[in-house]
Amino acid sequence: MRILQKISYACTLVLAMTVCVAAEAKPAKRASFQGLGDLPSGIFSSIALDVSADGSTVVGSSAVKVEPCCGEAEDTEEAFRWTQEGGMQRLGDLPGGIFSSTATKVSADGSIVVGSSSSFGFRGYPFRWTQKNGIEQLRDTAFRGESYFVSGLSADGSIVVGIKRGAAVGPDLFRWTQKNGEEIILGSGVDPIYPPGLSANGSVIAVYYYNQAVRVNQKGKIKKLGDLPGGKSFSAVTAISANSSTIVGVSGSTNGDEAFRWRRKRGMQGLGDLPGGKFYSIANDVSRNGSIVVGSSESANGREAFIWNRKKGMRSLQEILTNEFAIDLTGWKLEEATAISDNGLTIVGNGKNPDGNQEAWIVRLREIDDDGNEIDDDENEIDDDENEIDDDKNEID
Repeated sequence: MRILQKISYACTLVLAMTVCVAAEAKPAKRASFQGLGDLPSGIFSSIALDVSADGSTVVGSSAVKVEPCCGEAEDTEEAFRWTQEGGMQRLGDLPGGIFSSTATKVSADGSIVVGSSSSFGFRGYPFRWTQKNGIEQLRDTAFRGESYFVSGLSADGSIVVGIKRGAAVGPDLFRWTQKNGEEIILGSGVDPIYPPGLSANGSVIAVYYYNQAVRVNQKGKIKKLGDLPGGKSFSAVTAISANSSTIVGVSGSTNGDEAFRWRRKRGMQGLGDLPGGKFYSIANDVSRNGSIVVGSSESANGREAFIWNRKKGMRSLQEILTNEFAIDLTGWKLEEATAISDNGLTIVGNGKNPDGNQEAWIVRLREIDDDGNEIDDDENEIDDDENEIDDDKNEID
């Protein structure tokens, strides 16, 4: 009996040690939430529109008050660039015209920002910002009174895409490169309500074209992505993954307007919506390998930011932060997630702060080892679509 007891005790000890080691080997998950504030002067309001691939830099616009040439100060908006170290930085606007600018995209390392600004009486003129040169007109854009909306930027900042429209032209899909300047890719049929996205290497554009989501490769070949079953025949693009394998947006479906994720091998997949409220969801951005999607949905609490992956489906970002990470979001309402970093660990968006004002925010999800150091998941990130080849160079048209 004693021998059996000793054996039993030894087995229990071994099992306990095994469980202990396994538990210690698993990294702890932590999250942080931060409101980004706003620029001085004007009403309190800021919106985040993009985050750099490395998660270090956020861009968007903030309400400001400017002094016109004569009369009272006026409320307008100014582009900003935000980093943890430097906070919210004013980017100014182009010379001439009404003071107004919005930053819409940022390069992979945060060093180049693009967007639209007023200039010489016209709204929506394309700009490019760097630390060295500041804000300047996008060179060689064939501006003739049209309004530009810049919505896509390559990882290195050398290629820009967007939509231009005017009284006599467009709306057109344009592409700008440092080498060739501006060129029209698609004439008419596009809509600035759903602006185009661009892959990291600039070779693939995803765009809303004649009521359909389409993919345009470097050779100009158009691939229609279709739409979800049932409902109205409609689908629109909002973003494309950095590796170009995945496109997200919104489509008509049996249930109503529904967020989708499209993959080259799997086609279009509806992502559902958050429980309660009117059925509605829209996907706004996707991680580099297409495995994580963020956006906005209607729920029992109204408009809410969501995060989606294939294993857990669509979930409220605010509930995750509150229930799983014990972050105090009292008074906050996270209404939309607008962008996500390449590795899926940094998310930015917009909502109402405890004072009821619109404020941009940033969420960081991190894994911490036993020594308190961050674990970089980029190298270990697993594509959840079973070895799908996502390299543009290997694509066969």
